[in-house]
Amino acid sequence: YASYELIPQSAAFALMAMFTVFTVAAALVYDRQIIAHIGLVGAYAVPFLLSDNSGNYLILFAYMAIINAGILAISVKKYWKALFYTSSGFTWLIFFGWFISKYSPAEHFYLALIFLAIFFAIFYATKIIHGVLHEESGESENLISIFVTAFIFYGFCFAISDVRADIHEYTAFFTYLAAMSLAILLTSYRFYGRALVYLSYPFTWLIFGSWLLTKYRVEEHFYLAAIFAPVFFAVYYAATIIYRLMTDEVRLVENSGLLVTNSFIFYGVGYGIMDSRESLNGFGGIFTAAHAAMHFLVAQVVMRLKSSAVDVIQVLTVLILTFATITIPVQFDGNYVTLIWSVEAALLFWFGRVRQIWLFEYFSYPIMILATGSLLADWALAYSDRTMYVSEFNRQPMANGDFITALVFIAAFAFIYVTNRDKRYEAAIDVDLVRPFGYAVAGIGLLVLYNTFRIEISNYHHIQRLVESAGTLIDFAGTINFRFNILWQLNYTMFFLIAMWFVNSQKVRSKILAIAGVGFSLLALLIFVTAGMLFFYELRESYMLSEQGGEFTAGPLNIAIRYISYAFATVLLYTLFRYSRDELLTDSIPAEHLRMSFDGVFYSTIFIVASCELVNLMGQFYIPDAYKLGLSILWGLYALLLIGIGIAKNKKYLRIGAIALLAVTLVKLFLYDVADLDTIPKTILFISLGILLLVISFLYNKYKAIIFKVSAGQED
Repeated sequence: YASYELIPQSAAFALMAMFTVFTVAAALVYDRQIIAHIGLVGAYAVPFLLSDNSGNYLILFAYMAIINAGILAISVKKYWKALFYTSSGFTWLIFFGWFISKYSPAEHFYLALIFLAIFFAIFYATKIIHGVLHEESGESENLISIFVTAFIFYGFCFAISDVRADIHEYTAFFTYLAAMSLAILLTSYRFYGRALVYLSYPFTWLIFGSWLLTKYRVEEHFYLAAIFAPVFFAVYYAATIIYRLMTDEVRLVENSGLLVTNSFIFYGVGYGIMDSRESLNGFGGIFTAAHAAMHFLVAQVVMRLKSSAVDVIQVLTVLILTFATITIPVQFDGNYVTLIWSVEAALLFWFGRVRQIWLFEYFSYPIMILATGSLLADWALAYSDRTMYVSEFNRQPMANGDFITALVFIAAFAFIYVTNRDKRYEAAIDVDLVRPFGYAVAGIGLLVLYNTFRIEISNYHHIQRLVESAGTLIDFAGTINFRFNILWQLNYTMFFLIAMWFVNSQKVRSKILAIAGVGFSLLALLIFVTAGMLFFYELRESYMLSEQGGEFTAGPLNIAIRYISYAFATVLLYTLFRYSRDELLTDSIPAEHLRMSFDGVFYSTIFIVASCELVNLMGQFYIPDAYKLGLSILWGLYALLLIGIGIAKNKKYLRIGAIALLAVTLVKLFLYDVADLDTIPKTILFISLGILLLVISFLYNKYKAIIFKVSAGQED
């Protein structure tokens, strides 16, 4: 036929088929697998030897299906494994060659789907039958063969889906994919457990997701996507839960991984589909809440069917709480999110710790983090509105959502802290982490409490400036309101630290809180004696200019505020004094070191404040030479005071500090003060410092026995 066409095609085909049958029969009679392979090669060669390029692929694939079925039936009967691999290799190679060279989606879409399913079913069923009928067949070998066959099937499905088609073809394809996946899962669970779910599950969502990203058009495919996304989700969701209820082989991590990832993939896909339709943009919260409700209903059913499946119920509870939590930011904006998450974290922690539902306690920790992050986002947004768009900012102090939300957040964290300290209840976390967690919660609560009122002080001054500027966009940093804003925040900070010391010393008695209080108090004092003093000077200058008819608008508060700050700083220094004598610190730090450190802070603060106040007063009363005459005399007197205290209380470091201050004063006198200083002030300065040096010398000689520990017999 091929060379001379002496016989017709049909006769040649019949003869070749007959030879194939006789060859296979001979293989069975003689029980020789090699003869079956010869017949197999001839059978697959027939269509190509007799091809007339008519393109009748239906006949080709039907013939291949019949040949495969017959030969694989022989392999099952005789358990000739090699025959299975040879047949599978030939079939998939021929199908792949046709797909990449002859396949046309417009002509062969359904043909490809039908015979892909037939070939897959033949090889898939053959290996299952091998495992059932022949106990000597290796389970791992059969599983690998099935896994490879399923991989080839899904690979072709992915390739077939990557095409533009009409709605009917997409509907047929997704129905086909769902039905085949369900069949694969059912047979896999029955004979080989859950192995194939790890291939079928990602491939199905990959195919559907790829179609959504590249082929989906909302005006044509919305309902199609809205139907098949839940179908694919339901197939794997139901299969996972049902298999777990039927067997105890599935571990918690594995079961939860399948349920959680499948749920979140479906949620993301569904949310994207909804978001693509403009009329459904406002229903994201309802969609999210519906997820939580669905998992809740399934959890109720599982509890009734198999109450011992605690792991499934726990995973579903996590999904319920997760989607209920996600519902809040999806449905609400701004402060509502922080407020609800704060309350939710407190309730979950209380239920978890008091009722010993550890899953709830575990879940409360990420909710606390989310609530904290949401509060910070609220503050960042408010700060942006306030600094970048001052003219649009009108957030009244105390009467705004940020303030109320922060108070609820503080109350929730205070409740969590108190519950965590209750030793009657066992914690879900490691016992060594309970105290650090309590410290973290208390620290966050205190920082939020401090910052909440600090923000309100800043809001007030921004609004004041906004009123004064008639609502125009301004540079707030260069105004009097800005200086008052910083100073009142500084006063509030010192007040907060004083209150924290009082509560800690009288009630809490926390060493960590004491250390934190000392650290922040020192930082506050550092800001007070640097930036604070600079702002006092600038406010005094603006007040004096306003009295002279300058451009600044200022009032008596420009002067009075520094004395208010001095009062707060004085009390804060007193708290440091009490800290230096408190057992909370003296138990771990030598008392002498604490007292020496306090003296250094106290006398340094007094020195800086006295110097700045002298400059301000001399400037306010128009007395010249404040930086020369005034400061030098003050520093000399202060050095004398330090020496007197150092001698009286036998504090060597004070005397050394006084001598160092005198040295600085003398250097200042000769290098700076004498320049451009009138004769009378210069005379007063030299005489004053000379008298002070003589007094200091007299004191050193008079009390040298005390200072240098000289005995009475050695004085001569």
